[in-house]
Amino acid sequence: MLKNSKLAKFILQIVVSCSFCTAVNAFATEWQALPINRDVSTIDEFSNLLINPQNPAQLYVDIYKSDDSGKTWETVRFNRQPVFVFALNPQTPSILYGSSHSSGLSDLGRAYKSTDSGATWATLTQTVIAIDPSNPNIIYSKANSSLYKSTDAGTTWTLLQQGLDVINKFGLLIDPKKPQVLYASGRQIPVTSGKLGSSSNAVWGVFKSTDGGTTWQRIWDKTAHATWLIDPHQTDTLYISKDEDMLGGKGHLYKSTDGGANWVEFSHYLTTAGIDLNNYSVQTLVADPQTPDTLYAGISRSVWAGNTGQGVYKTTDGGMTWTAMNDGFPADKEIGVKRLAIDPSKSSRLYANTNVGVFMWDEKTAEITSKFPELGSGASNARFFGGIAVNEADPVISVSQHLSDKVRVDGQIKVAPEHVGQIADIVIYARFSVPEMPEFQPVYFMLDNGVNVHVWNQDNSQLAAFKPAVTLNSELLDVSLYAGQFVATGMLNISFGYRLNDGTVISNEKTIDVTITE
Repeated sequence: MLKNSKLAKFILQIVVSCSFCTAVNAFATEWQALPINRDVSTIDEFSNLLINPQNPAQLYVDIYKSDDSGKTWETVRFNRQPVFVFALNPQTPSILYGSSHSSGLSDLGRAYKSTDSGATWATLTQTVIAIDPSNPNIIYSKANSSLYKSTDAGTTWTLLQQGLDVINKFGLLIDPKKPQVLYASGRQIPVTSGKLGSSSNAVWGVFKSTDGGTTWQRIWDKTAHATWLIDPHQTDTLYISKDEDMLGGKGHLYKSTDGGANWVEFSHYLTTAGIDLNNYSVQTLVADPQTPDTLYAGISRSVWAGNTGQGVYKTTDGGMTWTAMNDGFPADKEIGVKRLAIDPSKSSRLYANTNVGVFMWDEKTAEITSKFPELGSGASNARFFGGIAVNEADPVISVSQHLSDKVRVDGQIKVAPEHVGQIADIVIYARFSVPEMPEFQPVYFMLDNGVNVHVWNQDNSQLAAFKPAVTLNSELLDVSLYAGQFVATGMLNISFGYRLNDGTVISNEKTIDVTITE
């Protein structure tokens, strides 16, 4: 019979120490040009870049479409007319909205809708500029210097606000968590007796609605002429980029953390990083959907003022520090970035629509120097290595050994790129069973602070932290789990990993399996 005291001693000795040290930098990443054949001189302020959220290999760049992550492209057309794709239904991505004009303003071009990913198109009366993320039948359009809303996917339209003239197709934002909250950037043209007044008397600014567009209030006297963004993690946080000369120069970046009631200028953080805001501005801004406070900014000049730029910059602290990420761009070009997009299935993969072509940034793992077998991961971007070495033999994932054998159990963690910078708990747990004793129910154990062993009920929220509140980084983490001799017979399945603040546990997919015999 297996004695309880002996079992406790056995489990207690499973994990005796854990140390973390730098191994290798496993990421060697740079921008890669995608083979799209287009006249890049035609790229303008309204150039677009969309990714199918359900099939991220499907991309739309202006009038071009790729079904294989940018390896091959085809032109999107309605009859002979190229169609600029401006929006897709987030729940049914085969439904697209586009225009024959690059600006996406229905005043200037013909509006279209496709229900088969662009294979065929039907005409609409107005071009869609925004889609409600919770109810894609609710869409918005700008036409005749006024804002319109449809609740039946564009079959009929209702005038929301006459004279509310958003700047372009990027001039309307919908709060992703509170879709009744809208922000419009542009001008309010006076209306008298149902007729628009002179645009010279328009009031410029940012306008906000909290009732789905029925009523509006101007909350700021500046406009997001260049670009703007709602933080997907904290939707009361907004960023606005403005270019004073409306040609991409004299740029400013502002941030609000209270839904636009108050604004703080963040421009000096950009200039500290070497960004020339006298000649350029942030023309595109995207947020990492998985990592809070991580943003990517595309720096550019207007197409009417040279269409050049300074490439892409990244911040991981909400805009206070910025780092250039321009490796791989042509060294002899000033890269003007008009649009950025993040792969929804892998936030470490970005696409950039620039003045010299379309590029992809994909943090691919270089060869990692590890003597341990790979253990896989429940998360697509994390990697785990580890094994058990018996009597100083090479480490393996699974082994049968005797009580008298000397063993060493080790592991290594390569944190997923989207988790780098987050605070997490390092966790270690094990499943113990006795196959030759069917009446013995498997027991799970966990290690608390590297000292205390507890029975675990397999609830992630109750899983003790072996090492709490660790800031995850991109370095390979060494985990020394056990060295010595086991003291009881049975089977042990060992897991290790880290737990994020939302309770998600990322651990080795393949456990380290040990069968101990007499």
